[in-house]
Amino acid sequence: MSSTEYILLIITGFYAIIILSFSIGWFRIKTVKSHNFIHHIPISIIVACRNEEKNIIQLLESLINQDYPKDFAEIILVNDHSEDKTQKIINEYISGNTNIKLFDLPNNLKGKKNAIAFGVKKASS
Repeated sequence: MSSTEYILLIITGFYAIIILSFSIGWFRIKTVKSHNFIHHIPISIIVACRNEEKNIIQLLESLINQDYPKDFAEIILVNDHSEDKTQKIINEYISGNTNIKLFDLPNNLKGKKNAIAFGVKKASS
């Protein structure tokens, strides 16, 4: 064996030791389990929407199906002057869901940033 092969063997050995130590450390990490207190934090989800009639039902269903207690989550939708059926679709959808609220952005405000800021003001969490 030449000196180059010995050097490569030593480098490979060090690499193997490093990988082994990382693997051992990785398996020693304790897994964190979800505690009930996390689920008691009230949250507000704010969505600014404009002309989203094709996507709004899928969004609402995704938000409703989240694994979070409904009593601690409110969904605030801010209609940013939609010109399609977005508002009508939302109103039909939220008739049975008390944790979803729809607000219209005032006429003097426009744009996503203003809609989100308006939603934050209306949020309870």
